[in-house]
Amino acid sequence: MSKTKFLTILVVLLLVLNAITLYFFLGNKPAPRKKPGGNRPYSEYITKKLNLDTVQQQKLKELRDKHKQELDSLRKEDRQIQEAKTQLLKDGVTDSLKLDSIFTVSAANKKKFEMAFHNHFMQIRALCRPDQLELFNQTLDEMNKRRMQGWGDKKGPQQSNEKEKK
Repeated sequence: MSKTKFLTILVVLLLVLNAITLYFFLGNKPAPRKKPGGNRPYSEYITKKLNLDTVQQQKLKELRDKHKQELDSLRKEDRQIQEAKTQLLKDGVTDSLKLDSIFTVSAANKKKFEMAFHNHFMQIRALCRPDQLELFNQTLDEMNKRRMQGWGDKKGPQQSNEKEKK
């Protein structure tokens, strides 16, 4: 085989390998995870689902901003707790009192998160007129179903309940 033919084959092979590499790096990205309302902001999603009027929309934005501040504070606290748990692991701490203490603090913070979300949705519910309450309940069911699907339960809560009845 001549030197020119060998170099030509080598160049073609390298071009093919480069094309394959580019395909895997640029063309094979997973689809972005969708939010409950597609890519719309949360307040737009709730506004559309509940058919909120302009006064309700303004109150919702105020609630959203207050809720965001509360969650930011809780997330900061959670980061500190996680760092403390990581440090205990790094230090090889096996003292059950220290471990129980940090896990209790972690559970209390999780409870604060849950209460914050519960209170936030109760405030949104309070914004609703009586004719919007059924839409609110349907929206909660839809959001809960999507949340459960995000955790790997592709069947959703309704089908899981059907299995339990059998």
